[in-house]
Amino acid sequence: MGKVKYFVFCLIVATLMFLNVSPTLAATNTNSDSYVNTAKPESTVPWEYGNEGEATRAETLGTSPKIADISKWQGKINWSKASKALDLVIIRTQYGTSTEDYMHKSYEKSAIKYKVPFGVYSYVQASTPAGARKEARAFYKRASKSTKFYVLDVEEFTNKKPYSMRKVIEAYVDELEKHTDKKIGLYVANHLYSKLNLKISDFDFVWIPRYSSKKPSHNYHLWQYTSRGKVSGISGDVDLNRLAPGVKLSYFTNHKVKTISKTSSKVKVNKNVYYTTNPKRIVTKTNMKMYKKSSLTNASGTLKKGTIVNVRKIVNNKVPRLLLTNGKYITANKKYVLKINSAINVQDYYSEKDQVKAIVLNANTYQYKTTSFTTKTRSKAMKKNTMYAVKSIAYTPNGTPILRLTNGKYVTAKKTIVQKVSSTNVAQDYYTTVDQVQYVVLKKEADSYRSPNFSDVSRSSVKSPNIVERVSKVVYAANGIPRLKLADGKYITANKKMVLKLASNIDVYYTSLPTQIMTNESLTVYDHQKFTDETSQYVLQENMTVPAVAIIFSKDGTTKFLLEDGNYVTAEKSAYYE
Repeated sequence: MGKVKYFVFCLIVATLMFLNVSPTLAATNTNSDSYVNTAKPESTVPWEYGNEGEATRAETLGTSPKIADISKWQGKINWSKASKALDLVIIRTQYGTSTEDYMHKSYEKSAIKYKVPFGVYSYVQASTPAGARKEARAFYKRASKSTKFYVLDVEEFTNKKPYSMRKVIEAYVDELEKHTDKKIGLYVANHLYSKLNLKISDFDFVWIPRYSSKKPSHNYHLWQYTSRGKVSGISGDVDLNRLAPGVKLSYFTNHKVKTISKTSSKVKVNKNVYYTTNPKRIVTKTNMKMYKKSSLTNASGTLKKGTIVNVRKIVNNKVPRLLLTNGKYITANKKYVLKINSAINVQDYYSEKDQVKAIVLNANTYQYKTTSFTTKTRSKAMKKNTMYAVKSIAYTPNGTPILRLTNGKYVTAKKTIVQKVSSTNVAQDYYTTVDQVQYVVLKKEADSYRSPNFSDVSRSSVKSPNIVERVSKVVYAANGIPRLKLADGKYITANKKMVLKLASNIDVYYTSLPTQIMTNESLTVYDHQKFTDETSQYVLQENMTVPAVAIIFSKDGTTKFLLEDGNYVTAEKSAYYE
């Protein structure tokens, strides 16, 4: 090579080094494994550099804690050494849906083994919302569940018309949040921050690369300040990062803490006043408005007192807000919202929407003096099948629904223990428990239904009067009206005006008229269904044919024979033979 050519070659190399342009930026094949000495060779983003050399910057800004992000380009790592140097590592899981980083599982296992806290990131390649959701599912499925957080690496416009990059990323985050409650962060180029126009409030933290001693020009939590960092145990260059002022390492290593704001400055939040971690599901303590923005501006609908809603995440706007799954915001102030006990299924308990005014007990239980159900606050025993008037729905301190009675005491709101009834007077007109009634006959023809909520749609068939029906249970309609569920699975009214309760031993009586029967003992005949000395008329002798013309169901729940002369005699089977 001639002197001139050699001089030109040296000048070009020097210029490239001065500009910190890695071989990757000049390469056309951006995914080539040949550039293993660079921290992130697939990146083609022209990061913003300062005037000083990057090696100098790495030395100048290299402060504790030490946070590195790694991918397959770092190759084999000596984790026994690296673990002593690293406080946190962020591991690449995939490059879009199609390319899984073949080193991430090994890195994750080693990080776990050597007790290095780690997060995971995915280089976004999705071009549509549907593609983003697919990519999010792949990301979650591939990454270790021991990760402290997830990061979307957005370095370029991958969207296809008519979708904006904002819509694509919103779908990505929405899908990922269906699978995890851990923090989700955004890695976004400093110079593309505004152009991408991403919804920053969807993320729990922002991570910005800027290879300069000058910090990023946008609010951030984590700053990737060099791609030429050095870590013991890792060969070649590695990306290094530093925390924003006021942000602690514990924010990333403890996924349950979400108390800092979306800016680089720390906001002190009183945890006794606000929820600072996602309560997942809350009930409103009062009527309250929902808003389109986390600043609680642009009102958009109202939640009534006692409404239970699901929370997507905590969003900080000077103070915490709750982002609901419907995309709207409400306050996170505990004065107005209460976290629902995550250990219960709210469907098993009565809530405000049930409008409970009275209950009957399905089991023995206790009432309590306060909303804290303890042995110290226990008031007195409540017996099964007794009724109580209800004033309102209340909640225990841990968010379990309970009932406040009109006497000022509290009782569980669990449906298996208490049953809503239409009013405390319902027992006067209806059979309310199966203990009260086991066999019935309809006093007149009536419809039966396939559901306790009687409607034209659930109507089944017509039941004839004076046919013995066995009751399997008493079931309550949504409005609190008792129904009788029969042995055949159909439902009929429990109204005492419509049905007659039969004796539990009704099977020892004739319930239909036999063809011919003979007395096997002397039997007294009465002129009234109520058998007394005053109503007795004469005696049927033993072995006489009984001139019965009908079966009569008496108010006492037994049956009588109506004779030809209009008098009555017992229909107990043991008094006759056929």
